[in-house]
Amino acid sequence: MNLFDCISADKYFIRDDYLDWSGVDGFHCAVGSIDKRYAKRATPPNSEETEWAGVGWRGERLSAQFVLWADKEVSQIEFDFSSFQSAHGSIMDASCAHDLSVTY
Repeated sequence: MNLFDCISADKYFIRDDYLDWSGVDGFHCAVGSIDKRYAKRATPPNSEETEWAGVGWRGERLSAQFVLWADKEVSQIEFDFSSFQSAHGSIMDASCAHDLSVTY
């Protein structure tokens, strides 16, 4: 492909079946991929994975994305982190975790 080729915009539109919110009932939370931006209009995937595991070296930053969705407006959401424990029993204090909320 060169700079003058045209790309069809159809592949960038959200499919209509992702816009059906009739199956959403209540408030939901799932661990999502940090490599994906979830569109506001589209319903999230059906998976409600609630556990996250990550591996990092000392001093390295790790990231996770929690996707929240509901059938009605939610006015306030708070995060409360607990201590992190490795498979070998090592514990990191919860104060090492921070949330950064992105809303739209």
